[in-house]
Amino acid sequence: MSATKKGKSITFEVRAWWNPEDQMIHLASDASKTFILTVCDDPKGAPKKKARGHRKLFRELSKLLISAGVPAP
Repeated sequence: MSATKKGKSITFEVRAWWNPEDQMIHLASDASKTFILTVCDDPKGAPKKKARGHRKLFRELSKLLISAGVPAP
């Protein structure tokens, strides 16, 4: 993790992957032991799975996964 030159934001590595079993995109980073998220396409989220419903984020992450040639929704 590193701060930008102006010191107002940071850059850090995030891993993203699609899990076809739960139909969610998962995010994790070594920058923080607690940075583990799941994102689904349903704006209501998936409470039992603790997923965050965020269609725009889900769509943009899907595009990135597809462009990288890895499994994607």
